[in-house]
Amino acid sequence: MRAYVTLHELTGAQPKAKSRNFEDDTRQVSNEVDVFKSTKAATAALALYGKDSVPKCLETLFTKLLTQQFATQKSTKGKIASVKVTIGRQSIPGLGDASVIYEGRALVTGKDGSSQQIGLGNAAVQVGRAVSDYTYTTTNADLTEILQPAIEASVGRLQTALNAS
Repeated sequence: MRAYVTLHELTGAQPKAKSRNFEDDTRQVSNEVDVFKSTKAATAALALYGKDSVPKCLETLFTKLLTQQFATQKSTKGKIASVKVTIGRQSIPGLGDASVIYEGRALVTGKDGSSQQIGLGNAAVQVGRAVSDYTYTTTNADLTEILQPAIEASVGRLQTALNAS
């Protein structure tokens, strides 16, 4: 947990750019880029994100966020019995200079016994001295078809911008 907290504090102090969120009825994707003073600093930040303790920390974080979200939405307030999140590390070779990707699911169980699965994930992709972070969720639609090309296009724009500076 400490590695994730340290990373959060470190990235909070960096210059950053955020994109508009992409949202539709079943999917949400957000993106933020943190620019570090050097490639070495970006590599160190990504190494923190890759620590073995991070998946458990993300499970705790996503569980709290989803529980809070369902507790405040009119349509779900008072109707949720439990939220169980499982996260694991994934690999997509060739994304940027290095990447750390976590994906998993949340199982939301209603007090009436109904259940819903939510796919979720986070990808951190290093390009030189920048780390681009993507957070995504989906309820019914597969994100794979649109997510990997979107990340690759975003990383390409980031590489172009860094090469021009």
